[in-house]
Amino acid sequence: MTATRQDIRDWIDEGIEKGATHVIIMCDTFDHENYPVYIMPGEDPRDKRTYENMQRPDECYDLRMDIDAQLSEHRANHWDM
Repeated sequence: MTATRQDIRDWIDEGIEKGATHVIIMCDTFDHENYPVYIMPGEDPRDKRTYENMQRPDECYDLRMDIDAQLSEHRANHWDM
């Protein structure tokens, strides 16, 4: 994973501003770069668990839960709606 904790924190803050319920940190397995996928209300984050085209989920943050506690985890895996 190439994203720093600060990168993830920035993506979480952006997700909160957008009104997302979750932020999934995806990994492009070609170059191992990370990027966020924002899950909006009404969308199911579990739909993004499967991957294709060399992209896979690394972590899933639930923006309705305590963010600092999730950032302290080795890998955040909060896929419930």
